[in-house]
Amino acid sequence: MNTDKYEGHSEDEETWSKYANWATERYPRDADEQLIADEQLIADAPLLLAEVKRLREAIADIAINMEAADESYMGGFIEDLRKVIE
Repeated sequence: MNTDKYEGHSEDEETWSKYANWATERYPRDADEQLIADEQLIADAPLLLAEVKRLREAIADIAINMEAADESYMGGFIEDLRKVIE
């Protein structure tokens, strides 16, 4: 997934709420569970993008350290990976 195409997005929660409201008005449906979930996904998009970037950076750092280490350190790196994704 290329996250570069999202650079420059608004991180303002109010802006994202406006997009969600716009979608609701433009595509009216009964307020069902799917619509509520769609609105929440739109509103949380900046948070999800930040989490993807955080995980990629952490995993890349661990991978670089793994390449430089001998096999006796592998258990520690696996534990580091587990902590990153929790």
